[in-house]
Parts: sequence; C-alpha cells; structure tokens
Amino acid sequence: MYDLVIRASLVYDGSGSAPGPADVAIKEDRIAAVAAPGSLAGDQVVDAYGLALTPGLIDPHSHSEWALLEGKPPLPKLLQGITTEILGQDGISVAPIPAAAAGDWQGALAGLLGQAPHPATWPTVGAYLAALARASLPVNAAYLVPHGALRMAGPGPEQRPATAGELEAMAGAARQAFREGAVGLSTGLIYPPCTYASEEELVMLAGVVGEFMAPLVVHLRSEGKDLLASVQEMLRVTIGRSPLHISHLKLMGKTYASQLGPALELLERSRDRGHAITADQYPYTAGSTMLAAVLPEWAHAGGAGQLLARLHDPAQRETIARYFTLGPEQWDNRAFTIGWESIVISSVRRDSNRWMEGKHVAEIAAARGLDPVQAVLQLLAEEELAVTMITHYGGEDFLSHIASRSWVMPCTDGIYGGRPHPRLYGAFPRFFRRFVREEPVLGWAAAVRRATSLPAATFRLKGRGLIRPGCFADLVLFDPAKLSDRSTYEEPEQAPAGIYAVWVNGRLAVQEGRATGEWGGRALLRDREGAGNAS
Repeated sequence: MYDLVIRASLVYDGSGSAPGPADVAIKEDRIAAVAAPGSLAGDQVVDAYGLALTPGLIDPHSHSEWALLEGKPPLPKLLQGITTEILGQDGISVAPIPAAAAGDWQGALAGLLGQAPHPATWPTVGAYLAALARASLPVNAAYLVPHGALRMAGPGPEQRPATAGELEAMAGAARQAFREGAVGLSTGLIYPPCTYASEEELVMLAGVVGEFMAPLVVHLRSEGKDLLASVQEMLRVTIGRSPLHISHLKLMGKTYASQLGPALELLERSRDRGHAITADQYPYTAGSTMLAAVLPEWAHAGGAGQLLARLHDPAQRETIARYFTLGPEQWDNRAFTIGWESIVISSVRRDSNRWMEGKHVAEIAAARGLDPVQAVLQLLAEEELAVTMITHYGGEDFLSHIASRSWVMPCTDGIYGGRPHPRLYGAFPRFFRRFVREEPVLGWAAAVRRATSLPAATFRLKGRGLIRPGCFADLVLFDPAKLSDRSTYEEPEQAPAGIYAVWVNGRLAVQEGRATGEWGGRALLRDREGAGNAS
C-alpha cells in the first residue's frame, strides 16, 4: 500500500513528452509508481481529475541564502510551485568568506540578500550547506560557489587582476567548495570584485568548473550596448573547458535592440557545435538588484568599507557624481541608458526612509531638494548600502524572442524585503500564463520541461525534475486554465492563483494555495558522480 496516490491527473512528466492521465503513487519521499488511472491504491487518495501534475519547479536563479535561515520560512517561492532553489548567484554570496572579511562582505551583500541572520557569512561552503541541512526548509536548496567570495583567497576586493599565486589559491578554494557540495560556480561581471577579473582568471575558473562537470554561471559583463561582445567573451572562456549558463538573459535598453539577435544566433551556433549552453530568464521587463550597482566599478574598489568612506567624504562623493556626466560609451551609466525615472527604490533598512519604497529616484530627489545623483549617493551613505532597486529597462518584444529558445528556463531572481519585485511571488505562473496560454510560443509540455528537467539536468540534480518511479516526490498539482500570477509592482506580495497542492520530498507543503507548515526541503549536495543529492 502506498502512502499517497494522486489519482487521474493529467501528468506532464517533465521530459517534454506529451501528457497523459495517470495515477502517481508516493512512498515516503519518492515516487513509487506511475500507472493507469484508477489502478493504484494508497492510504490517502487525492482525486486530481481535471488538474495537471508536474514535477516540482526548479528556480535556477535565487537569492534566498539568508531568507532560508531567518527562522520564519519564506513562502513566495513555494506558493508558486517551486520546490528547489539554486543559491549563490552573481558571484556574490555568503561562503566561503574568511572571518577577517566577514563584516565588510556582509555590508556588500546588504542590498541583495535582505535581512541578515547570525551568522551572515560562513568560512566554507560546507559550513553553509551544513547550516541549511540543520534548518527547517520549505524547499530544497543547492549552492553555487561564488567567484567574488573565492577572490577573498586571492586579491580580495582590490581593483586589479590576480597574480599567479593568487590564481592558484582561488583554484584550490574552488576545488574545496566543489568537494564540499557546490553544484556550479557563479560570477557576476558587473559586480565588484568579480568585475575586476582578467580573462585569464575566468579561464582558470572555467577549467576548475569543468573538472567537476559543473556549469559556469555568469551575469554577463554587459546586457545592453556590449551584449554581443559579452557573449563572445564567455564563449572564449568556456568553450573546451566547461558548460556555460547565462543568468537572466535579456536586453537592457531599447537603444541596443540590434544586439540581441546576433547574440542569440552566436549562442545557437555554439550549441550546434556541441558546446553545452543554457540560460535562464525572468518574464518581466524590469530587473532588481542592489542600488550600489549604479555606481562606477572603481568606486567599489577595496570593498564595502572603502565605498562607504568615499560616500561620506565630500570630495570623493563629488568625484563619483562627476562620473555620472559621462555617457554610456565610457561606462554602463544607468542614468543615461534607462534614466532615474525608471529606477525605483524597493527596499531600505531605516524606518525614516521607508517612504521611499515604491518611488523612483527622480521623485525622491525632488522631495529632498537634490539632483538625482546626489540623492542616490546620500541614500546609500545613510543606509550603509542596504538599498534595493527595481530597474525598468526594456520593451516587451524581446521576452518571447528569448523564451522561445529550447535551452532557456524560467527563473525568479527574487530579492526579499521592502516592496519587492513581483517576480519573487509570480515569475513561474507568469511564465506559463504568458508564454503558453496568452502568447503561445510554447506548448505546456515544453514549458514544463523548461521549468523542471532542464534545470535539473543543467545543475545535475539527481532524481529531480521528472515524474518517474524512484525520483524524489517533488510535485505540483494545478489547474492549467486558472494558473496565473497576481503579484504586481504596486502590490507585489500576492500568491498566484490556480495551484492546488505542492509536495516537497513527499510532504504536502501547499494545499489549496496555502502553506501547510509541513516542510520537507533539504540541502542538496553535489555527490562524487557530480549530481546533486540530498544531504
């Protein structure tokens, strides 16, 4: 007798194959059987006729490192059917960070990861994964070793290339992180200190990643004017060395629309020649990250402490402000490329500045009697960098162009705190609503594959992403006609519609759109064969 039978649902098994009605049986944490409707019996039976059943959705780009350990489990991901998150993105995350650098590094993360728990950084990847394993997790979590953290074993936050000895130390730290359970390596080439890396350094990292059959996950150096050149750079770095996964593939700025087609064609040609390339995408025309990302990269040199010292020094603050008069041909100046009216403050730390959440920089500057650049610099200084922004950067037309590619998977890239980007609550339901029901560039089976077995294969998550006997019982039961996001920029904290139930490792975590409090999530570690297993 099985523990549970989900009876007569329309099963999309995650492979991309056509769906069919079936009974799916769960025994403990695994799928025990898939059989004809009405043929299986269990201690519990869920009548799922008229509903669709898929593998649990996998978020390949997540920033929940601190949120998962705060004591109150975050629910926005779980409520949209996500059962696994890939942490450690953009080259800037919580481990491995030496104790001597922990305070400064925590400051650098303040605008990205939300409220910090204690501790907020860990000396090794193994220590962080052990903390996850001890926690009560609503979802499974795997971790990418971040390039910026590895630089702490080399040049640290200094604005310079690594020396030969430092490269060797970074390679050793990366190998240790993989042995401790990392499922890939991330870099964010707009974020210091990653942006200070030479191509030689990136090639070294790709070589180490390839040793472990893992992907190099990259936030490209440019997503606008130099998108094509940035894609070319990462192909030079990874071809013959490691798989390449591009984070939140997009076009930033309508002015640079001509860059997207050639970049996609180049990636397609490289795939046709056998290079393993994947990407993820959030289905919105606005992004979200730390407000400090609008500053020129040299202002970050030396780390968060040095940046704050510059912001508090009138002469150095004026030097930073003058840099904003330079156009995009000199640097990625968002004041030019998208404008201050398109940059909205979504989260601050101080109650006295809470009124700014939901307002764009130009509004805040007018209210304070400052020009926008000075308003940004003042706010970052007041908040000690703990400010998050939403950037409205593009038109709708490029979204479906990217989503139509078989190697692109949906993601949330969700950031907690304040008035968050709606993708934190609605990215996956929006992906299905928009690209399957309303603007059908995908069928249901193909879309389910993108959100399940494709990321599972990319990050080698063994036993995830498919509905087959022996796989882990991560499952989502929903009504395809009703599945929809309800989160908006004005009211982002709204769970989606149409999701009936979510199981994580066989435990019922969501029922009729509400969390049950039955948490079955686990820390997933890379095993000796290069696959992510439960710790």
